Amino acid sequence: MGRIALGAHQQVSKQARRNWQIVLSIPDVLYFDFPYEIDPKERGYVWASRRVKSRTLFNFMPDNLPVHAEFRVDTLGRPFAIDDRLQQGADGKIIHQPLPRNYKVRGIQGQLWSETVRSEQQAQYMIFPRLLALVERAWHQPSWQVPYIYSGAKYDHTTDMFSDKKKAQRDAAWQQFNATLSMKELVKLKRAGVFYRLLTVGAIIENMLLKVNTSLIGLPIEYKQGIGQWQPYHSPVSVKKPVQVRTRSFSGNRADRSLTLQ
Repeated sequence: MGRIALGAHQQVSKQARRNWQIVLSIPDVLYFDFPYEIDPKERGYVWASRRVKSRTLFNFMPDNLPVHAEFRVDTLGRPFAIDDRLQQGADGKIIHQPLPRNYKVRGIQGQLWSETVRSEQQAQYMIFPRLLALVERAWHQPSWQVPYIYSGAKYDHTTDMFSDKKKAQRDAAWQQFNATLSMKELVKLKRAGVFYRLLTVGAIIENMLLKVNTSLIGLPIEYKQGIGQWQPYHSPVSVKKPVQVRTRSFSGNRADRSLTLQ
């Protein structure tokens, strides 16, 4: 299955018109051998996507691939357009047409290609916790999903099929899912002995104040100045460079790789 930016919707339409039942395995959303984030220290290939994080999977709309052109970018960070209208070549033959009316894909599937995986721990790190976001999207059709237009439409970053109202609904749903993930599901993974990925942090120093955040609600954050000791971070704090920041598991038994500000 091709990438969203490069015509996955066309392949789905072709197979759907052969009356096949389709399970999506789109690389730029559903491949777990890609990095979580854009960072040279992140493990994974980057040929189809520079990052596939939990939010990427949560935002996915399996039954409406073209609408992703409104808010996604390609591997170079550029916006793209998808024309899902009926199209004919110079010879009059149809080269693309929208999905058959009322057609729905059967499901989605995540992949971890293991040629770069050297241990069970590495595999678990690449799979969790984003697998939980895949499960959420595979088994639950959200109210904010944009209905597919079976008569065909064109989508890009200037169209507004995905309205501000629906975006607000999606963002509110993400916050609820995010809280459940961080407060409950990560604890379950720890008890099950799963080596899940901790999140890296975002940090900036403004007027000598260190400001740090992370996309997972409540995940413990630590900072260290110079060769000093790691300290818990709760709110903006006065620091001197260099400063390192990192997240720590709720159980406190391990920390993610650190980010250094100099």
